[in-house]
Amino acid sequence: MSRLPSLEDLTIPQRIMLTVVIVIVILFVLAAFGFFGGRWDQADAQVRPPIKGPACVTDEGSRERLRAMMFEGVDDAFKTQIGHLYLTMIKDVQDQPQRAAVGVNNAIGAFTIARIAILGWEPPICEQREQQK
Repeated sequence: MSRLPSLEDLTIPQRIMLTVVIVIVILFVLAAFGFFGGRWDQADAQVRPPIKGPACVTDEGSRERLRAMMFEGVDDAFKTQIGHLYLTMIKDVQDQPQRAAVGVNNAIGAFTIARIAILGWEPPICEQREQQK
């Protein structure tokens, strides 16, 4: 009768294959447990359906408050990016300040596009949206 070789007798490729087989078996066991345990589709049930159309706001004040927070977020992101570019310029002086200038121009372009989009953002008030349905 042949006996199973001990782990010390296995070559490196054999050990790797054994590890892969063990991992695959464990994954199949976990998948079977989830499937037969009745929880396979439970995660799908927790996903909210997408909002159709633009999001609505409760009133004009909420719209302007959200717009102000968006402006603050864009301002903060711009400041963070400029700070990152400056730190990179200090750490890596190769091709500076040209590389930093390109990054600043890209940041300014993104900043401008974001501000224009925020200014054009006009979500409907929730009652108006309900009437449009």
